[in-house]
Amino acid sequence: MLTADLLLYTRRKGRIHPRLLDPGDAYLLDGAGAMVQLAEAHLGKRRGDLEPLLRGFPLKGPHPKTAAGLAKLLLQRCRFEVGWASPGGSDAPIDPVAPRGASPMQPSGASPGPMDPGGAGPGPEGGNVEAANPLALRHRLFDLSAKAWQEGSWRGEPAPRESWLRQAGAPSGLGAAETEAGMFGDLAENQRLAAVEPVTPEALLFRYNTAQVQGLLSHAERVTIEARWPPPARLRQLFRYLKFFGLLYREAPGPADALALVVDGPLAVLEGGARHGRNLANFFPALLLWPQDWTLSAEIRPPRKGLRAGPGGPVRTDLLELRPDPRLRSHYPDQGQWVTDEHQKFVADFNRRAKGPWRAAAAEALLSLPGNRVLTPDFQFEAASGSKIVYLEHLPHPDPERAAARLAQAAAAGRDDYLLACRGTPAVRERLAENPRAVLFRRALLPSLVLEALKAFE
Repeated sequence: MLTADLLLYTRRKGRIHPRLLDPGDAYLLDGAGAMVQLAEAHLGKRRGDLEPLLRGFPLKGPHPKTAAGLAKLLLQRCRFEVGWASPGGSDAPIDPVAPRGASPMQPSGASPGPMDPGGAGPGPEGGNVEAANPLALRHRLFDLSAKAWQEGSWRGEPAPRESWLRQAGAPSGLGAAETEAGMFGDLAENQRLAAVEPVTPEALLFRYNTAQVQGLLSHAERVTIEARWPPPARLRQLFRYLKFFGLLYREAPGPADALALVVDGPLAVLEGGARHGRNLANFFPALLLWPQDWTLSAEIRPPRKGLRAGPGGPVRTDLLELRPDPRLRSHYPDQGQWVTDEHQKFVADFNRRAKGPWRAAAAEALLSLPGNRVLTPDFQFEAASGSKIVYLEHLPHPDPERAAARLAQAAAAGRDDYLLACRGTPAVRERLAENPRAVLFRRALLPSLVLEALKAFE
């Protein structure tokens, strides 16, 4: 997503409208393609040389910020590596920096990270890897200079600085000039471009539009999603993305042939608001996978100054309304009823350890409830005789009221084949400790806890 300083939108009569690009615009396609080529032409060169060129690219767009936004998204597709100056003056990588905030659906760009003086990695020919590490080079240089200063041995030397640089780089075969160039190789601007994830100009423009909406959603108080009742596979896909990103949601009353969901935004939670905002933004591309019509309404508190209604007045919010738009396209792969690695691992562990009559599998059924509500279990446990199936829904980030409401709804509908597993925070334990259909865990859902709960169904 784009940060607040790169968002482009208009506000009129209490509504907010993101300024989306036309992915079919010839000028924008040519400009985006030239930016991609510029990045690819800088393979092996410094990040500090590439970033200003991308951010200041003379793009024929609707706003000067457009180039900066495209540059940010393009840099997220670049992999940078920390480097040193090897003997002879050529630059070589030492330790790749892992992307920050990467997820299975949305890889993020590389970011600078602290260097471990003892980190492993390829070193210069005949040199020592630890000594070639930029942080280790600085440590050696500062130790040498401090010792020389205390002993006064630097007095009388014609060029003490060059001597210390040469001594610091000697273990890795570096001269004074190479040591000076390499000892700050771990700074962000000195990282070297190692690879650029392939992207077409059209895909980059679509990604920009999605990132504009994501940036606004990260400042939402609440989001409401309405759609005609989707096929079961699509509905399960939606709920799995909601759970994967740890979002707090609830079904809202609506017509019998429609689905209505209310998702709490980052400004409506007490803790972890920034993380919740990122998760809500990351969920939006999943909604774009839906083939049928939908409507998204969000109360946005725009990230700009001067938004209060008056001195001491309430903070203003604007309404964002979105529907399927040809300028918006998801960059997530459409994996259908996608099952997380965590759930697959739980099923495998349960079936390996279970010695009783139960076998686990990823749930495919949806449990309909009165009032246009639905339960979306994550696992199903079938008895060996095939006479009984028990469903379990996994809520890793529970709200006590929401968890209690789901159990009450299931009980009122006569669903005695439903279990709810959630983290047993003090508030949750106070509310659900006496409920036999609640499976509470401390850190992770364990097969032993589920097996204990299933004894009531044998």
